Amino acid sequence: MKILVRVALSFLVFVLSSTLFASLASAGETQRPILIISDIDDTIKVSGVLTPLVLARALDHNTPFAGMASLYQLIINQNPAQTKVFYLSNAPKEVLGLEPMRESHQALLDANKFPKGELILRDSLLDEGFKNRTISNLVKQYNPAFVFFFGDNGEKDVFTYEKATAELKALGIGSLTYIHQVYSSVSGSFYSFQGKALRPGQIGYATAVEVGIDLYLRTRLSEKSLDWMLEHTASYIMNEGLLKLDFNNPVAFPMFMNCSDFKWNKNWTIDAETLDYKLFIESKCH
Repeated sequence: MKILVRVALSFLVFVLSSTLFASLASAGETQRPILIISDIDDTIKVSGVLTPLVLARALDHNTPFAGMASLYQLIINQNPAQTKVFYLSNAPKEVLGLEPMRESHQALLDANKFPKGELILRDSLLDEGFKNRTISNLVKQYNPAFVFFFGDNGEKDVFTYEKATAELKALGIGSLTYIHQVYSSVSGSFYSFQGKALRPGQIGYATAVEVGIDLYLRTRLSEKSLDWMLEHTASYIMNEGLLKLDFNNPVAFPMFMNCSDFKWNKNWTIDAETLDYKLFIESKCH
C-alpha cells in the first residue's frame, strides 16, 4: 500500500511539474515580440518607383495607400504589448549632408497615423544587402515569436523577403509575407513598367482589405477588426473615384498601378460582403 501511495505521489509530482514547465514555456513564448517589418515606397506610400513619377513623388508625404495604416494598427491591437514595427526603406539616409528622405518618410508616417515604429534607411545607395542584413540584426536582437513582412513587387522585396523567410524558418520562427502587386510581371505590359512575380509562399494583395481577410482566416486578426475594415476601409476604396488626383489623399488604385497579376483566393469569399469586394477588385485588376 505504501509503495502504491509513493508511486501515486511521484506521478502527481511529475504531472504538476510538467504542467508548470509547459505553462512557463508557453508564457515565455507569448512574451517574445511580434515584428511587423514594412517597406515604404509602393507598399504604404504611393511612389511609382518604376515610373518617371518617382522623382516628383520623392518628398510627397500626403499620399499613402488606403487602409494600410489601419491594417497595421489592427494587427498591433491583437498583441499590443508584444508587437514592434520597423519601416525599412532603400532610400539613402543622407543626401549632401541632409536627410530629406528620412524627413519625408517620417512625415508620411506621422501625418497618416501609421503606428509608431523605427524608421531605418540605408547608409549608401551601393549597399545592396541593407534590408536582409537589417532584418537579420532585428531577429538576433529581438528573437521574435513571429514576423509579418510587407513589401511590393516593384523592385527587390520579393527576393529580400524570400531569403529572410528561409532564415527565419531555419530558426523555427514563423512568418507571413504580403506583397503589394502594384505592377504586372508580364514583359511589355501597361506602360512597360514590369514588376516581379511572387516567390513561393508569398501572398499577393491589391489592397489592404484582402490582407485583413487573410489574417482573419489565419486567426491573426479578430472578427471585430475584420468587420471594421470591411465597413470603413473597403467602403472607402470602393467609392474611390475614377477621376482623381493621386496626391494629398489616401489612394488604393493610383493611375500607374496595374494589378493584373493579382488573384483572389477563393477562401477569402466568406460572406456576401466579401463577395461584393471580390467582384469589385476583379473589375479593377482584370
